[in-house]
Amino acid sequence: MNELFQQFDVWGAFWLTIKLAAFSLVGAMVIGTIVAIMRVSPVAMLRFVGAAYVNIIRNTPLTLILTFTIFVMLYDLGINLADEASPTSIADNGVRWAIVGLAVYHAAFVCEAIRSGINTVPPGQGRGGPLPRVDLHPEPHQRRPPTGPSGGDHAARLGDHRPHQEHHGRRRHRRRRDGSPDELGDRAAGRPELRDLRPRGRLLHHRHPADRHWSDEPLASDGGQAMSASVLFDNPGPKARARYRIIAVLGIVVAVAIARVVVGKLNEYEEFSGAKWSPMATWSTRRYYLLLGLWNTLKAAGLSVIGASIFGFVFGTGRLSQSRLVRIISSAVVEFFRAIPVLIMMIFFFGIYAYNGVFSAEINPLAAVVTALTLYNGAVMAELLRSGVHSLPAGQREAGLSVGLSPNRVLRSIQIPQAVTAMLPALVSQLVVILKDTALGTVITYPELLQQGQNLSSLHSNIFAALVVVALIFITVNWALTALAGLLERRINRRGRTSAEAIPTAPVAAGAED
Repeated sequence: MNELFQQFDVWGAFWLTIKLAAFSLVGAMVIGTIVAIMRVSPVAMLRFVGAAYVNIIRNTPLTLILTFTIFVMLYDLGINLADEASPTSIADNGVRWAIVGLAVYHAAFVCEAIRSGINTVPPGQGRGGPLPRVDLHPEPHQRRPPTGPSGGDHAARLGDHRPHQEHHGRRRHRRRRDGSPDELGDRAAGRPELRDLRPRGRLLHHRHPADRHWSDEPLASDGGQAMSASVLFDNPGPKARARYRIIAVLGIVVAVAIARVVVGKLNEYEEFSGAKWSPMATWSTRRYYLLLGLWNTLKAAGLSVIGASIFGFVFGTGRLSQSRLVRIISSAVVEFFRAIPVLIMMIFFFGIYAYNGVFSAEINPLAAVVTALTLYNGAVMAELLRSGVHSLPAGQREAGLSVGLSPNRVLRSIQIPQAVTAMLPALVSQLVVILKDTALGTVITYPELLQQGQNLSSLHSNIFAALVVVALIFITVNWALTALAGLLERRINRRGRTSAEAIPTAPVAAGAED
């Protein structure tokens, strides 16, 4: 065993895996946090850039991103991240570009996790008050006294409108900070309750206090809305809006500068020349490479979905069984296959099938891909089914038991149908994961879409153009499936069942290709 470890340097490979995971995690956290702040920013340009980044990266297979970073950025364009004089510069460059690819990919999922957490924070966590802060702090040139009689109008003598000073210590101004009357004091004194006659809208600040008007946007029922759509940002005033414009302009300048450098590098190697893009427009290329690869991808994904659904139903039901032995065995199987990377299972089953002659040489890659995807995603679906049943109200099971049904009959007839209905959006999202994981088949020479793109690039020496076209096909198909999942979720929510209560899909999608 020691000789085997020394011959293949197992400990060195293990340390490299830990290093890749650690550095890519740090990079993903940094990039994901920045993109999450962009996605909730008041600047429309930053929100658009953040959303575009997340949608593109999440719908692109990790294998394709790693292929692009290493073969295009490193080998094709010659961008080095390590010292060229070092004897291990090639290996170091490959590792560092792999870290970049992993960080860029997982940053999209980190961003969505952070953004979801931000959106769950109530707006009331910010600075309270019935009016936006922009009205509390007008600019100096706008601080003129309001119009009106100088001595006879009490409201005019109060100066600028300050909601936080509405309680002046006088009985006729009994108002709490949320703007509602002191009803308890009125009842105790036998006086009629005061009515809040202020328009329930947001006061917009203009150049002069007399020019203020009420918008149609209602205030929050708890007394105000001191923050914008995100709790990270207050409603911007004039200075804040100027800062946001500066940030947007600087962001555009930086993006344009980076794009110019990348485009210049690509143009230097003639990656935009017609000779490298023209093969993509021919029918032979589309038929024998792109469409054939897409068909093989969809075929492997479809067979894997059928197998994973059966596997997930059997072992998911087993985890909910009344028999302790069945639960233990089902849990062990599910946790075992969830913990093994899909790529390792593909290589393992490919070797088993090829060595033992289980299938023909043409079927071996497809069988290995389908088996690995079935086992991994079936384990994930089993866990989704279990969590979906546990998310149902306890009264569903109690009602079935009260009419004389057995626990197993309640599980089959009442709980599982409702859980499957709530799980539909998550199951469709899992289909996106399966579709992206088929790209791992390129390691065992399965002719899926990415492998066909690499074959096409070898034929015409246009790896950049081939990977861009393949990425666009993956993004289009996965975006359509994601839109279908969103449509199903909205329909289920309209029927009164919130699918998000049953299954969190983001962790599954984020870690599927690791």
